[in-house]
Amino acid sequence: AAYTAPEPAVSDRDASGAYDVSDAVTLSPVGNLTIRSAGTYILSGNYEGMLVVEAGEADKVQLVLENAAITSVNGPAIYVRSADKVFLTAAEGTVNEISDGPDYTLTDGDTTPDAAVFSKADLTVNGAGSLTINGSCKHALVSKDDLVITAKDLTVNAQNVGLSGKDSVMLAEAAVNITAGSDGVRSDNDTDTAKGFVSVVDSTLSIVSGNDGIQAATVFTAQNADVNIVSGGGSSARSSGAEESYKGIKAGYAITIGGGTCRIDSLDDAIHTDGSILISDGMLTLLSQDDAIHANEKVTISGGTLSITAYEGIEGSYILISGGDITIASSGDGINAAHKSSSLTPTVEISGGSVSVTMGAGDTDGIDSNGNIIISGGTIRLADRKSVV
Repeated sequence: AAYTAPEPAVSDRDASGAYDVSDAVTLSPVGNLTIRSAGTYILSGNYEGMLVVEAGEADKVQLVLENAAITSVNGPAIYVRSADKVFLTAAEGTVNEISDGPDYTLTDGDTTPDAAVFSKADLTVNGAGSLTINGSCKHALVSKDDLVITAKDLTVNAQNVGLSGKDSVMLAEAAVNITAGSDGVRSDNDTDTAKGFVSVVDSTLSIVSGNDGIQAATVFTAQNADVNIVSGGGSSARSSGAEESYKGIKAGYAITIGGGTCRIDSLDDAIHTDGSILISDGMLTLLSQDDAIHANEKVTISGGTLSITAYEGIEGSYILISGGDITIASSGDGINAAHKSSSLTPTVEISGGSVSVTMGAGDTDGIDSNGNIIISGGTIRLADRKSVV
């Protein structure tokens, strides 16, 4: 599928979390609050009520949390109705918490604010302090535009989705821990191929999700990141039988992983895309009750260390292995090139690297192709429970 590759960009202000106290306004905890102009606002202490940002379309607003607890029973604790961009900053050395109530229904024109932090503008969460966001009713943190996370100690608890950025979700030099009843991280703009992406760069991300760990409408990228996901209860869970998705990482067009570590324990596919997957580096440990790696188009592995335990190890239309160290333990086929795309002839091509497959007994194959198998290099070891080839 054709798409425009996204170019994730995090500004210096996104990354720094710095603010000037001399120019800041301190907000008193007096119930519902509304901010109508650009500036830096400091919150300290216990706030009960909704904080609304209703600034101009060119205004940038920074909310600085200094040992703040913000709770709203009847809607989001923070609701950004309008602004150019909002920065939510946890000040260094402070502990902060944001929560909405467990049961409310709120509408605002054609918008349904349904998260502890809900923004109709671009939103950045940054700072070196500790911040916990509790989505007690539905979601924890939602931006209807771009969501950038550079926070160094962010904990997210949600009944439904943990982090949602409609146009994109970008993590850069962040540390995030998510527990979510449905998806952990989601970007769902499927009408613009340059949007709807999730990127995790130089970050630590831990997710326990009821459904997909990460869901990107277009592209997922991990670069020098440490990602740990348990989705759908993990590979040893019992399937509910419902028409739900329990994948570790899912993207519409492409998945790229380069460097770092990635451990996924998923009820459904560990890594899944309707397009193509590129793994160039990193240490991946993938456990799945279904496929560990699944692409409808091309799977390319040029480096890294992969340890796979799954029903099927790697499945795609065209599987190209030119490097890396791959160990697969499968109860079905280890590597399977199948008719997933009308534009590609099913092919397994191995030109380098090391591949070791132990498949289950019965009608299973170490390497299976419905088209071509091309081997020009590398080391291959295939075994079942009784023999070694």
